[in-house]
Amino acid sequence: MIATEQEIFDARSHEETLSLLLNRNRKFLLVSSFHACGRYISSSDDEYSVAMRAFHEAILTWRSDQGSFANFCRMVIQRRLLDYIRKESKYKAEINVPNETLDGQIEEDESALETEIRKKLCEEGLSVRERAMKEEIDEIQEQLKEYGFSFYDLSACSPKAQKTKNTCGELIRTLAGDEEMMKRMRETKTLPISDLCRRCSIQKKIAERHRRYIIAAAEILYGDYPLLKEYIPYCRKGE
Repeated sequence: MIATEQEIFDARSHEETLSLLLNRNRKFLLVSSFHACGRYISSSDDEYSVAMRAFHEAILTWRSDQGSFANFCRMVIQRRLLDYIRKESKYKAEINVPNETLDGQIEEDESALETEIRKKLCEEGLSVRERAMKEEIDEIQEQLKEYGFSFYDLSACSPKAQKTKNTCGELIRTLAGDEEMMKRMRETKTLPISDLCRRCSIQKKIAERHRRYIIAAAEILYGDYPLLKEYIPYCRKGE
């Protein structure tokens, strides 16, 4: 990925810069599309058009505190292609890899590492959804490390009773919907329990008991985690 921070900002308002970045990063888009779809993608495929739109979306929405633009862009491409595959009802149990890929006849400009990744994906037979879910978990795992706990710690602190779920859901929705409160939580790496409970008129002991779960769920709702969001519907809709 070859794009400076200044070029990214310029591309938001200058179509010439955007076109320059798209042309310069054609290989990046093709490789990212391959990893998202699990099969060879050419620049004439609809999936490539989806990837280009995702690239533009990434330029418009990326912030420097979200890490490298390349990683952020790759994530957006993955998720938009997953959305596209869903709409087109093209899910399959295993990755489809054309014969030329198995024979090693891939694009000349792709690296040996990418070739090995292709073979590995073929061997494992991971579905698009499974790989997308794994990437979401890996990403949220990195975020939660900054708070001092792991994604895999959540099962021990998640609410079990429906009443508690509803209460936590209200806290989570309120937190994720308040940009200033989310910013403060991210800066201090602590849950703003007093302000949050006062806003929701909920006792502090509930928020304290489920602090880690509330932080993780709020980060999932606030961020771009479409698959993980499916597992906390009561937080999203107040169910």
